[in-house]
Amino acid sequence: MKPLSKNREKALFLIFDIGLNGFNYLFHIAVSRASSGSDYGRFNALMSFASILFVIGISFQSYIGRSLVQDKKIRREMHSVAFNAFIYITAVLIIVLIFHSRIETFLRISFRPLLMVLGIFILNVALSIGRGIFQAREQFLRLNISFYLEVLTKILLLVLFLRASLNLEKVIFCLLAGMLVSFIHTLIAARPQYRRLLRSWKMFSEEKKSVPFTFRKIAFVIAGNIFLYYLTALDMLIVNNRLPENSGIFAVVLRYSQLIFFAGFSLFALLTPGLNRAASDYSVFIKTWLKQLALLACLLTVSLAGFKWILPWTVVPLFGSNYAEAGNYFVVAAAAYSLLLLIFYLVTTFIAIRDSYYLIFLSLLAVILPIGLIRFSSAIYDVLFTEMILFGAAASVLIIYALIRFNKLRMRSAR
Repeated sequence: MKPLSKNREKALFLIFDIGLNGFNYLFHIAVSRASSGSDYGRFNALMSFASILFVIGISFQSYIGRSLVQDKKIRREMHSVAFNAFIYITAVLIIVLIFHSRIETFLRISFRPLLMVLGIFILNVALSIGRGIFQAREQFLRLNISFYLEVLTKILLLVLFLRASLNLEKVIFCLLAGMLVSFIHTLIAARPQYRRLLRSWKMFSEEKKSVPFTFRKIAFVIAGNIFLYYLTALDMLIVNNRLPENSGIFAVVLRYSQLIFFAGFSLFALLTPGLNRAASDYSVFIKTWLKQLALLACLLTVSLAGFKWILPWTVVPLFGSNYAEAGNYFVVAAAAYSLLLLIFYLVTTFIAIRDSYYLIFLSLLAVILPIGLIRFSSAIYDVLFTEMILFGAAASVLIIYALIRFNKLRMRSAR
């Protein structure tokens, strides 16, 4: 059988990636219908906490996929990746286990689900290394298979569990089993690299100087990714802790709001290369940036209209009548997440012009946001309105800073 071309694999990857989001939504719909609102809220809060941990795995995948694109380079540096994976995993496990009692109280869970999530975290890092290898070699078909084995396994197990009673531990077990099946496939498909990873201790004494270099590189990738997952997870964590009776409704609101992110980051995949290419010519860059910003603004306006008049009608058919109230918060939630998406588009702008000062602004937002959400968390609307105000303020500051930077670029290009 003739293998698929790289371009066809890329096209199929995008199509299957959209389908993957659909299967993940199906999983959430099934869990929400089989659980009470509070239990579904606890599950989403635990997943929000897990998503912050998963930044480690995502960063390893990004580092391997972007930096180790040559076959020889992948083989040569797997020992460094192995030691760094061990360092990062150990650090996270130590921190979580030291503070486990506080984490359990905050998330309203027992120790066993937290322990299962740590097992998923370890698997996620190991699995992400293999997926990074697929990405580096542009083996998108294998990447699709890896993702679909994970999601289909967890859905199949969930269906089996639904015949009996469903609880938080069974749902987490579905996730754990799905990731394990996917890891077994990845382990087989990328076995030469994993064998080198397991033998990496033999190369440590010869090439140990590369370990700190890789550590710094991955740390930089983590710094770039952590804000996205932290800022999108924080509200669910706080609502689950402070408004437990409404956490299930808020989880459904987030399910819909994050559709903006799925669509937005798919759009970024198309827009970012053009922005990067134009970065060397100021006039071309400004025209490109303004066109892209106008396109993003139009799409977000259309999205807000959909969240106002269309999507609220789909809540009851999909998630059930227990979550009907979620539709009342769609507009303010969509506004908040639209502004957050605008923030991350501005981040891609700063990356294109090689300006890293945006990390200072995001760090300030990361400190101010939890203070604001805890202060104004008496109701779901208050939480979402606070996010909208803070994200709007942060986006305004970043736009002003971007205009200042553009003016400096204009003066530099005029010399």
